[in-house]
Amino acid sequence: MDRAKIMRWHVGEGDRIEMTQLLAELEVEGLLADPEERGRKVSMELESHEEGYMARVLLQEGEIAVPGVPIALMCEKEEDLNHFAAVDIPKDVSDSMFVWQAYVAEEKDSQEHGRIPEHNR
Repeated sequence: MDRAKIMRWHVGEGDRIEMTQLLAELEVEGLLADPEERGRKVSMELESHEEGYMARVLLQEGEIAVPGVPIALMCEKEEDLNHFAAVDIPKDVSDSMFVWQAYVAEEKDSQEHGRIPEHNR
């Protein structure tokens, strides 16, 4: 992935988040390493792999993220939400252990790039 544009947040700061809940819709460029695919944009859905609360949204709708740039913070407990308001966020977290998963949002693209889980259709 070369970069992703935040198209729409489905959760806001302070919201409770469940496992596999849809967090955001992204428009991704450079998904594949194939030079012929350069510039191709694919709609994807970002889902949570943890339960907790959306502590901070770092990038707003319409803003672009490149790999290694954090887009949001989650916390486990609701009572910890206020602690994240003043936390300094590193500009690059590419050397951190972090896993995210997104699914291609359009059925026509899913045959080429992966699958769409039933709960996201």
